[in-house]
Amino acid sequence: MTNPPMSLPDHIQHYIDGVLVDSVDGATFDVLEPTTNRAYITCSSGSQADVDLAVGHQDEHLLGDLVVD
Repeated sequence: MTNPPMSLPDHIQHYIDGVLVDSVDGATFDVLEPTTNRAYITCSSGSQADVDLAVGHQDEHLLGDLVVD
């Protein structure tokens, strides 16, 4: 892809709890254009720590919705 679409950011992040964030450990990987095998964007690389962060935020929201009489 000589000219990637203008709507693409330079870096793709995780979307956790309504916020775009990098990986907890800062790890990334290159996204390659399949016909040239050249990197044209980087992406945050998810790990168990990122999953734990996302699930932890989800649990907070779910537990916050519980009403106990």
